[in-house]
Amino acid sequence: MTQTVSPPSTAFDTLNAQAPIVLAFPVDPLPAPEVVASLRQLALEHDLARKLFVLLAAKKRNRAFETMDSWSRMLGADNASVVKLAKLLEAIEVGHFARGWRSASRFEWRHARTAVARLALGLAADADRKQ
Repeated sequence: MTQTVSPPSTAFDTLNAQAPIVLAFPVDPLPAPEVVASLRQLALEHDLARKLFVLLAAKKRNRAFETMDSWSRMLGADNASVVKLAKLLEAIEVGHFARGWRSASRFEWRHARTAVARLALGLAADADRKQ
């Protein structure tokens, strides 16, 4: 889902604005309840996923994607393990795993990564969904 935002209306920006800005980040930052249940199950059963969720829940900023190299460094795991984890998250439908050919393999988040991590760990109440 994309959202169109009108460009700012200052004199300088009016000269440089050719078309409206399109945000590729989802409008709804929280996944569906069945996805949350799958995330919580994954956090209980998969040690690497739980470690990733703990680290992501503490982050202040949301990124649209993360490379598998950064996950490997962050988790202290080999590349094959983090690729398996990315494919599990893709199966749960919280993002898309893009295998790199000319660039690094990456995981593209469909929802805000901090919200996903907090929901997976049970830190965010389902009542927060109404925001």
